[in-house]
Amino acid sequence: MMVDYENIWTSLIRDSSLAANERIVRSLGETAQGIRASYHTTRDRIELLIEVTPAFFKNYKMPTWRGMEFDHLELDIHVGGNRHHLCLSLRSTEQESVFKALCSDLVSSLNHCDNPERREKAIRESLDRWSLFFMNTEPLGLSASRQRGLFAELIWIHHLLECGIAPQMALEAWKGCERRYQDVDLKGRVVEIKSTITKEPRIVKISNERQLDPRGLLSLHMYVLTLHIVEGGGSTLTETIKKVRAGLVGYDGAQRSFTEKLIKAGYHDVHSVNYTDQYIIKKEELFVIRDNFPRIVDLPPGTGDLNYSVVLSDCQPYLTELNSYLKSLE
Repeated sequence: MMVDYENIWTSLIRDSSLAANERIVRSLGETAQGIRASYHTTRDRIELLIEVTPAFFKNYKMPTWRGMEFDHLELDIHVGGNRHHLCLSLRSTEQESVFKALCSDLVSSLNHCDNPERREKAIRESLDRWSLFFMNTEPLGLSASRQRGLFAELIWIHHLLECGIAPQMALEAWKGCERRYQDVDLKGRVVEIKSTITKEPRIVKISNERQLDPRGLLSLHMYVLTLHIVEGGGSTLTETIKKVRAGLVGYDGAQRSFTEKLIKAGYHDVHSVNYTDQYIIKKEELFVIRDNFPRIVDLPPGTGDLNYSVVLSDCQPYLTELNSYLKSLE
């Protein structure tokens, strides 16, 4: 059963004039139980209600998201049902499209969860995923620099798919969306991905000492896209996402993983209308990180929170052939 998330709360609000209680609810989900859309008539708020065990609130700290609010409610909605509910409500209409999108993701995550432990694990994973989304985005979506960074990561993922890496393996290797130290880790063959729009001297920003530290890895490379923003003839972030999705057709698990990874990266289609910058790739470079490559990997005691820039013209001795590296991954 497909749920019309755009209109379900509209219909609840419309029917609320006939409601005898302060909440009017409607069940959601194809196979999941105890999930309901709700409209609180006195507070004029739309809500998502999920039945959980009391232990859920002891073992998990509720996140704080802009424009939304979590509550632990005890409600007698139906005879024999669990009284304890996780309630997510919308406080700001500016976040309504995001609220409905994350509700859809939550409900989809809980379909086919047939026991309380598995169900509450799925809830936590979905909430953690969306916490990363809010951490990485602004009210209208990704900042310009984050858009470019995600664009570069997706170009690399597309390269992996084109060279024959299995879709699920390529997506499992993508770590940058989870705020790991490096962006892609394919069984120890690691790539740190950067984008730049600077003129010469071109530079890339390094945000911590682990990004360019190859110790313990089979190999470490830095992939750099030099981009120009143009008025026409380039590729947008949204178009690049569609290109990657096209490479996942027929792989249902990989398609789901890709959607979840995009959420962690701060991307959702609800903001796609805002991603209008068009990029032309002026240069693709792959550097092997070894020997005296310009970097800082060891900090003196008492120092931390490292940020520095690498000048790409000084990295040319470490330039390696991109297609040969990709072929070696096959």
